[in-house]
Amino acid sequence: MYRYILRESCSQFDSLPLTSLTIPLDQSFEILAKRQIALLEAPGLQCVEMVFDELRRLASTCMPADLERFAPLRERVTEVVHDILRGSLQKTQDMVSFFYLPLHFTRILLTV
Repeated sequence: MYRYILRESCSQFDSLPLTSLTIPLDQSFEILAKRQIALLEAPGLQCVEMVFDELRRLASTCMPADLERFAPLRERVTEVVHDILRGSLQKTQDMVSFFYLPLHFTRILLTV
């Protein structure tokens, strides 16, 4: 019932420019939801950093006992694992930022 009333009331304003008073309910919900989701980008990137730090810590402490005798080999294995993690860090940060990119683009369009 409410949707019908809202649609009918919005249809008479189709010729008006879209302002906060004439935006349909679905579109206004989408705008508000995208703004709230965009707020999660910084915590998402922070979570990626925390997981990276924890993985580095685990990689340093999870060496087999046999590698204790070969210090240069142990250091090299640790270095290689850290390099792999570092390479994955940038890719993961890009993926998290890419997820929020359309939301930023929508925000730019709405402010113009």
